[in-house]
Amino acid sequence: MIGGIIAVAGVVALIIYVLFDNKKESLNKKPEGLSKEEGEISSDDQILQPVEVKKIENPNLFTTLKHRYFQIKGMYYRSIPSSLSGDFVGYAECENNPHDEYAVAIYHSKGVLLGYTIKGSQQLSDSIYTWHGGRVFCYGSIKYYKRGGQWSGSVSIPVGLRVRSMEALRQFEKEKKSLDDLIGKEELSIEDKFKALRWKVKIQEKYIEAGKSSKSIFSFPKTILPSLAMDLEKENRWDELAGLLEFSDEIQNNLSSRFAKTTMQRIEKAQVEILGS
Repeated sequence: MIGGIIAVAGVVALIIYVLFDNKKESLNKKPEGLSKEEGEISSDDQILQPVEVKKIENPNLFTTLKHRYFQIKGMYYRSIPSSLSGDFVGYAECENNPHDEYAVAIYHSKGVLLGYTIKGSQQLSDSIYTWHGGRVFCYGSIKYYKRGGQWSGSVSIPVGLRVRSMEALRQFEKEKKSLDDLIGKEELSIEDKFKALRWKVKIQEKYIEAGKSSKSIFSFPKTILPSLAMDLEKENRWDELAGLLEFSDEIQNNLSSRFAKTTMQRIEKAQVEILGS
């Protein structure tokens, strides 16, 4: 099966960009998009809507803009469908429950409670209340182990980032998930492979600053481009095969030397066939 899961590590490049865009902002100021009076987020997206405007006396706030990483606790006690195993997007929501006055719950975008961050996370809770009205977008990965029926998971919470930065991150995750669904199909047609390659390039161009990184932001299946070249050769689709030169960066930077060599040989064969026709 040709496919693969876009690794959570692929988000790192985007995170670097987002943090670079935000790191010089003072945390003593409300993030852009928050009203001065109520701290409400200017977004129609429900995940980013505040759930409570809570005034905290002398809040214990984080001192740096950062994507905060946490293990998700208490997953064993949740009723989580096994179908949700994998990467997820959702929201972190502050709760004042009997067990932890600083509880921060982690929800899947489908509304399923996945668990909580570590008990007593006052800085996290105060920062989410102060800057995000009690709820903020988050993303992460959860895994279901059939043997024993156990769950494990982690979450990243972009605390204090400006609204436009979080919306860009959410859009990135959405497009990344759509691409993952495409390349995860059991069988990919020639058209599917072209679509996946062009989609990947489009997402890279959209979210990575020019000149900031020459590396791919995805763990993209390395077999798609070589197999596409082989399929086109078998069907004598020489014009399309020769056109694979548009992915020359992919061939040079992301394929093994063996795959790069065979792919270029097929492209050169196509060029000869076109000239001889």
